[in-house]
Amino acid sequence: MAITNHDRVGKALELLTGGLKPFVERELKSAWGDKFLENTKTLLGDTRLQARAADGSPLLDVAALLVIMDREWKGIFSQTLGKAERSMVNEVLDVRNKWAHQRSRKPHRRDSVPAQRTALGPEQQSGEPCKGGSIVGNVKEPGSHGGDPDCSG
Repeated sequence: MAITNHDRVGKALELLTGGLKPFVERELKSAWGDKFLENTKTLLGDTRLQARAADGSPLLDVAALLVIMDREWKGIFSQTLGKAERSMVNEVLDVRNKWAHQRSRKPHRRDSVPAQRTALGPEQQSGEPCKGGSIVGNVKEPGSHGGDPDCSG
């Protein structure tokens, strides 16, 4: 079975987590010291990213890591990373959210294109404009051919 784009993005996010987690933890521990766990829990407290390990520490998946980096950019991460990296953090966070929530979107109606083509009439279905010019411009309402007598259907 072929690997889907969804699977590819998921694998890339897993790899990113493996690289980001040690860096983020190191930077947070350096900035917060002993309050690392407490501050991380507080930082993620208003999100759905509050999963905990058996020891009570936050489970830092890619979403949590990126949210932490975004929220603590000015105070912590801007010391070692630049504006381009901040843009990447936000871009990857957006990609991750779209990837993670794709199944919650309404499914697209697969019959919408054929239904629109039927409403256009036979000549417009083929992509050929009627005498009046634009395919879209000739259609006034479903089933109508825009009043163009040369458009039958």
